[in-house]
Amino acid sequence: MTVEDFGPFYKAIHGYPPFDWQEQLLKRVVAEGWPGTITLPTSSGKTSAIDIAVFHLALQAGVKMRDRSAAIRTFFVIDRRVVVDEAAEHASKIAKALDDPKEQILAEAKQLLLSYGGELPLEVSTMRGACTATTPGPTNRISH
Repeated sequence: MTVEDFGPFYKAIHGYPPFDWQEQLLKRVVAEGWPGTITLPTSSGKTSAIDIAVFHLALQAGVKMRDRSAAIRTFFVIDRRVVVDEAAEHASKIAKALDDPKEQILAEAKQLLLSYGGELPLEVSTMRGACTATTPGPTNRISH
């Protein structure tokens, strides 16, 4: 896979191509790393930074850990609960598409991601405050 495969990868998951800025962001991430922040208007597709992070990790499969710039874990941090849920749905859609690929580009990405280990190409967990919403753990209650 190459950076040029991001458009087909994205379209295979979502049914439409990425915005130009999303493809440019991937190129920047690959060449220079992530920017400190991503500042764009509401509804401009910022959640697709998740797609970029997943694709970037697939691109670097086989690269030695010390030379790899893609993160194994990605955190999408936002201060609005409804957006957290939307981002989790978005990531889950990517995970489902990779787990049961219908197109060759997704099958290739799946195999590359599985090369890192694990049973699934992408695992998604939602966190609110200090605990995950999908697994048991400490609560965020305050005791007096």
